[in-house]
Amino acid sequence: MIVRELLREGEALEGERIGIEIEVERVRNTEWVRGTPYWHVEGDGSLRQNGGEFITPPLRPLDLQTAVKEYYDAAKFNGYAASVRTSTHVHLNMQHKTLEEVAAICALYSVVEPVLFSLLSGDRDECTYCIPWYRASDQAARFGTLCGYSSVERIRDALAEYMCKYTALNLMPLRTFGTIEFRAASTFDKQEDLLQWVSLLRRITNLGTSYGTAGAVVNKADENLGELLEEVFLFGDDADTEEAIDLVYYHDSITVANSLVRTRRQEPSVRRIPPYEAVSARLGPLSFATTTTTQPIAPPTHEELEGLREAVSNISEGTTTSYRIISLDEDF
Repeated sequence: MIVRELLREGEALEGERIGIEIEVERVRNTEWVRGTPYWHVEGDGSLRQNGGEFITPPLRPLDLQTAVKEYYDAAKFNGYAASVRTSTHVHLNMQHKTLEEVAAICALYSVVEPVLFSLLSGDRDECTYCIPWYRASDQAARFGTLCGYSSVERIRDALAEYMCKYTALNLMPLRTFGTIEFRAASTFDKQEDLLQWVSLLRRITNLGTSYGTAGAVVNKADENLGELLEEVFLFGDDADTEEAIDLVYYHDSITVANSLVRTRRQEPSVRRIPPYEAVSARLGPLSFATTTTTQPIAPPTHEELEGLREAVSNISEGTTTSYRIISLDEDF
């Protein structure tokens, strides 16, 4: 299923698009946003001192640097202030991706999440507005489960009901904008730091997509975690790689990623076929299995018995009913 199929409304986006939301306090002058196509501002009640959130439309990558520079120039001129309460949120477009590819991106994110938090200033992993998946691992498990649903409406409902907005990776926007939202970062003091952060998130999404499935990501992490981390973070020092490996194992984040694989399931079929009906469908009508006469009947051949054993064995998997095929020559 393509993510775009989940949208009822909202803008259809082609290719890579990036959305930025920057929270700041002491927002007193916002006249500059009237003359730019890149930003608008909204009030934010979770902030103090006249806090506000500056938001871009979906940006093409080539417009990102211009937009970010414009904001930071205006923020410096107008005296906007970051604080422990302010954050930066990054939306990346998933509309053109399959749910399986999104699960692969989530799996890669899950593995490297402890390293991402170690790169951010302050105790961001303690913030209740961006809870890490390694502390809310049910998010990965729930998304892994809903990826197995075939109904668009059921997936939309599950995203709204079972996913949490206030986690470091927020998947709820998949149903409204066709994006995923990275919420871990605080408000960056320098535009270079924001651009570097966005570049890192883009690399995670591109690599996750290239792996294709959550299972492929987990297999790579199991086989060669160091190589996987170097793909993401481009480490130039073995000591950095070893430190990152320690963080991943300490937070057991591969297990979080694995829950995207192990919990996937298909919805149960609408109609379960009764065992006898299934056997009949495979082998054709068997008169000796349904007869009520007391007249002697010809015993089944060895080949028929073996075929029946195999058929019953196959259909009884996953049920609590036990079956035993007896020979008509046995005493019972």
